[in-house]
Amino acid sequence: MLNWCVVYTSGRLNAHQCDFSKLNVPPFEHLNKTAKITEGFFFKNYSPGGSQRMYFTAENAGKIDYFRSKIEEWKNAEFLAQNEYNYLLASLIDSVSDVSNTAGVYGAFLKKWDPRALKPIVFHSVDFTKEGASERVLLPSRRKMPHKILNAILSTLTRRILKINMERIIILLNWTVRRAAVRERRF
Repeated sequence: MLNWCVVYTSGRLNAHQCDFSKLNVPPFEHLNKTAKITEGFFFKNYSPGGSQRMYFTAENAGKIDYFRSKIEEWKNAEFLAQNEYNYLLASLIDSVSDVSNTAGVYGAFLKKWDPRALKPIVFHSVDFTKEGASERVLLPSRRKMPHKILNAILSTLTRRILKINMERIIILLNWTVRRAAVRERRF
């Protein structure tokens, strides 16, 4: 999962560098013009075409599989640089969200087709900042950021755990004192 987050972010951050010079066709136009579908993973597992699930229509799932296989084919043939590959995958992830039959997360599909899920998928470019410079300026400081974030999270968790444990200890001590008092009254 973390790998896909890196791929998606890399695709967005480096999009301004993508010119697809080794590819003889504009990828978005080429993929959107084709009517081809592939009965692959999405088709077989997430559509009525190959399962009982209704995450995507059979046609959209087949197109998602086709887009994904074509991108992989271009990468394996060395028509795409790594940043172009990441950019196309980020764009695919974004495009898939526009036609999913879900309520926001992919934990469950809707039992009836949402109107947006019935639209044909359009492979579109993921949003990015054309300059890219503002993101690049922050990258060196971001390398240190995970440690700061992790320390803040651990610090907060430690304080909460200590607070919860202290409350439990106080409750336990109060209970023990009351119990001891009850025992003393019996004797």
